[in-house]
Amino acid sequence: SAQPVGEFKSYLTEAPARFAIKTNILYDIAGLTPNLGIEIGLSRKMSLELMIGCYPFDGKGTDEENKKKNHLLIKPEIRYWLCERSNGHFFGVHPFFVNYNIGGYKVPLLFDKEFRYEGNAYGIGISYGYHWMLSKHWGLEFNVGVGFAYLDYEKFCHIKCSETEGDFS
Repeated sequence: SAQPVGEFKSYLTEAPARFAIKTNILYDIAGLTPNLGIEIGLSRKMSLELMIGCYPFDGKGTDEENKKKNHLLIKPEIRYWLCERSNGHFFGVHPFFVNYNIGGYKVPLLFDKEFRYEGNAYGIGISYGYHWMLSKHWGLEFNVGVGFAYLDYEKFCHIKCSETEGDFS
């Protein structure tokens, strides 16, 4: 049947599913971290995303290098969509939790390569994003956010020692 010119037809009104399964490709590639997310529709303009990223593997290198970047990230996010859920612009608020054990890597403004850091990070942030619907079942999303994190960790001598350097919060 013919449709009037200018009428917007949403994929959401045709699709029975109210959830999406996702992955963060940059996190997959740059961090080599397997991750999985699920987004559930709460209303026409609200959704809840839960993302989990985990790097459980032992680091590479010799015993002297003992590189580690083990971590577990849990990040729920409430999203408000300006048009409709999973279409167009959105704003989000997300608390997050990270359990980490990092050594032998320089993390700018946080960790030195000479030490190993084991602890937790707790935080909250805000985000802005845009979702393009490519088809009824596929989409592409870009997202940027800022936030605040509180780090609570123990600092260890990294190479050939196991003495604790101290607790830091």
